Amino acid sequence: MQFERDARVGPWTLKRPLGSGGNAEVWLAERDGEEARALKVLLDRRPAAVTYQRFRREIETHRAIGTRADVLPMLDWNLPETPTKRDRAWMSMPVAVPVRDALAGTPLERVVEAVASFAATLVALTTGFGIAHRDIKPGNLYRFGESWAVGDLGLIDVPGAESLTEPDRIVGPANYVAYEMMVSADTADAHKADVYSLAKTLWVLATGQTWPPPGHQPAALPLQAIAAYRAHPRTAELDRLIDWATRDPSARPSMEAVVEELNAWLAPRAMTDPTDLNLDDIAARIRTRFAPVIAAEDRAADVRVAAEETVQQFLDAMQSLVEAAEAALPRSDLNPADILTENLLLPSRAMGRAQVESYWHTGVHAVGPGHRSMAFRLMAAVALLDNDEMHIAGAYLVAPERVMGSAFSKRYGPWTSIPGSLAAAEAVGGMVEAMCGDLEAALTAFAESL
Repeated sequence: MQFERDARVGPWTLKRPLGSGGNAEVWLAERDGEEARALKVLLDRRPAAVTYQRFRREIETHRAIGTRADVLPMLDWNLPETPTKRDRAWMSMPVAVPVRDALAGTPLERVVEAVASFAATLVALTTGFGIAHRDIKPGNLYRFGESWAVGDLGLIDVPGAESLTEPDRIVGPANYVAYEMMVSADTADAHKADVYSLAKTLWVLATGQTWPPPGHQPAALPLQAIAAYRAHPRTAELDRLIDWATRDPSARPSMEAVVEELNAWLAPRAMTDPTDLNLDDIAARIRTRFAPVIAAEDRAADVRVAAEETVQQFLDAMQSLVEAAEAALPRSDLNPADILTENLLLPSRAMGRAQVESYWHTGVHAVGPGHRSMAFRLMAAVALLDNDEMHIAGAYLVAPERVMGSAFSKRYGPWTSIPGSLAAAEAVGGMVEAMCGDLEAALTAFAESL
């Protein structure tokens, strides 16, 4: 401390120190028998210095916002143009109870109530005056009369005012300052930095610890959980808020959102038990109204299951035929995306549009190795039409690649039948049997074309 007890600062007599920082000291002081006040005395006596300009801005801000219960007020001030040892810059404030002392031994609900009030004050200062505090920590928060009050506006950021922040200077309270305020305080979002600092303050006041952990505080870390220091059934919700508020600035909530979260924590909504609702009559009418729709959906599901049974029969029956074709060809590959395979459905589209989600196909596609490329295609498809009928078809095609005309082609079907029916199984069996009978002729035509 630069001053001593009973020293004189202007009309004030200093009685005992209340606090100090790098630029000022705060003393309990008396003047002419008046009620004792907290006197903030600026140490720097250079009017051009940044610290002096900040002190001037602090006084101007107090005058601008006026007297309000949620901001520790300035009662009197002195700001000499040419300060001296005997005529220093100072401001006086009422004596308030530091927040740590005011909350000592109180329930967690009281702590959250205080922090919610501080958050609401910061929102009001931003909304009304554009102010960001930039120095949120327990040492600057108080109980003043019947209100929770924010104090020390010495580092505020005011829109439109000349910047007093040097690019390489860390702005904010140690252990409570957001990382971006250490990296680039002159360009960082000071309002989001206040969210970070208030979250650290919440943790300290809730746990009773002297300092908060550094950096982002994940809710999943047991040693940083509030429950590790204070027993309460709902600390996890506060841990999640602190986690959210100490992330990267772009991921942090607004101060308004912090107020909403804390107020919701203080007054959780009573959840209505749906079993208390008597909706039997309404539910019966709804069920009656939707009975045809539900029945139709059930029938559609039954059709889909039956169609999948026919498809499985088709795949099983085609397997041996596909393997025989592959074994006879020098190079072959399954080509289910072949457009010619899809075209097998064209004759059926007059009867109904194919449901894509219910369309299955397989095929063999081979290109000859000779002087001109010849394609051999074995194609077969099964589709469930939108009229709930199965479409079954197959074909061979032997033709030059990218040339019109064919050396051999033969189409089988289409057949339509009820999904899962004996007729559908018969159609599948008949198609595969016919294709087996013609496989040799198709491969011969392919061999002769090479």
